[in-house]
Amino acid sequence: MTSMAKYDERTVSKIYVEVQKKISYGLEVNKGQIHFITWNHISDHIAVGGDSNAMKILRFNFKPMDTSQKNALQINQPIITLDDKDRVIRGSIMNGTWNEEYERVATSDSCGRVTIWKISKHDAKCYRKLMLCPATSALATGVAWSSEGNKIVIAYSNGVVDVYTCEGNLVWTKNMGTSIAICEWSPVNEMLIFGMADGRIRVYDEHGEFETDIQRYIDEECEYFRVPDEIVCMKYWRPRQSITVDSEEIHCPEDRPRFAIVYRRLAIQLMRSIYDQDPVIIRLPGLKITGAEWSPNGVFLAVCGVNTDNFQHSIIHIFTAYGELFCTSHQLSMHICDLTWQASSLRLAIATERKVFIAEIRLDYKYGTIGDVFVYCIPYGDKHKIKFFNLKSGELKDKTVSNFESIVFAKDNFVVITKTDYFMHFYKFHKNQLQEIHFQRNGDVWDYQWHQTEHNRIAIKTRTNLSCFEDMKLLMGTTTNRNIVSYKDSVDGSVITTVHINEVILNPEMSPKEMFKTIEFDR
Repeated sequence: MTSMAKYDERTVSKIYVEVQKKISYGLEVNKGQIHFITWNHISDHIAVGGDSNAMKILRFNFKPMDTSQKNALQINQPIITLDDKDRVIRGSIMNGTWNEEYERVATSDSCGRVTIWKISKHDAKCYRKLMLCPATSALATGVAWSSEGNKIVIAYSNGVVDVYTCEGNLVWTKNMGTSIAICEWSPVNEMLIFGMADGRIRVYDEHGEFETDIQRYIDEECEYFRVPDEIVCMKYWRPRQSITVDSEEIHCPEDRPRFAIVYRRLAIQLMRSIYDQDPVIIRLPGLKITGAEWSPNGVFLAVCGVNTDNFQHSIIHIFTAYGELFCTSHQLSMHICDLTWQASSLRLAIATERKVFIAEIRLDYKYGTIGDVFVYCIPYGDKHKIKFFNLKSGELKDKTVSNFESIVFAKDNFVVITKTDYFMHFYKFHKNQLQEIHFQRNGDVWDYQWHQTEHNRIAIKTRTNLSCFEDMKLLMGTTTNRNIVSYKDSVDGSVITTVHINEVILNPEMSPKEMFKTIEFDR
């Protein structure tokens, strides 16, 4: 079992990516580049492949959950070799993917060969060839393992699809009749997903029978995407029995997208299933996307690419599964080709043209101190736990919360906001006792803000209402609309000013002063 760090999009407010370690990959200048990098979450091995017959498997000696600066800077880099007698790779290694259940890695090269490597029983630092699919006139554009690891699908540019067992026995083969760009294996009913060269995405069952087409919702909203666009990758997140949080299996809410379709030019489509008719669309103008991967718990999607105006200016974005941007990291003088997560979700391995970098994930947790009590929150299965640690006595208590959305602190108060019920939960320490007060609210909270006045005021925005509370009492409420993007107290605390910027954007004749509307009330 591999333990993952306890965090998700509701318990942290921001993520930072800090590059800590650089590893030379051995490619000479102007003689090729790295094409893929992938991290095995059980063995902690990293497979890297590229041009010039370059295929290496790396392993680092740090502890998965240890992110100390001292440990990060003293990493050595033993290289696990591929057996030279079995090494038949020629040309460029284009794709690679791990089978963690059976400890194997499959690679495809520019000559049309697909090779499966397995760690040697006699030498733990050597991978031997287990299976070789002969070279063909077509390029193997997609290689993917089934969710249980007992089958592998290989898709070729000429439309041929082969499915083998993990031991190398052919299960079935079929010609799809059109060029295939990429493939993925869905963990739901073992569906096979193929991205065609013409931009279509088709779904087949495990026997190769056509099931359905996946609609490109991007087409309807943007004229630019109505022409065929290259699919960089398709990633279907699946829970892995080998990765746990405190020995508990990772929970994924039903409404959380888990299937990512990543296009080369500017856009990503996130779906809850292959039948999802309301996907999340992420647009990234000015970015040529080169790679993407889900975090091990399925909460975050890391995306890398290069600036379309400067290919030596790379950018890493980390989004939640719902499309909210949590991190943007600019890497200058660097062309990032691909990235991959460590099992702990606390590190990224980043592949540039000729080097591999190890980056630390730094988290800005939501926490606060109320008197002598340190308060923070962690995921707990399909719920969350609010932890109360007494800094003086060392006593640790917790409270389980369902449908947790966020937590906000101010002075000696804090508010727990839940997603589905219509109550806000105010907490306050009084005489060393935690007091809880519920206030009914109208609609889902989509923003909130503390106003640091002497009376501890908080403004809560929902989709249809703006409510103000002072000293844990409802001060006023007003019906508003969703385009309120900001609000601010007056100096004497008698007026709240709201900003309606959308009205100005949609109505050019409106005076900018009309953006600002005030709400007056008696203290």
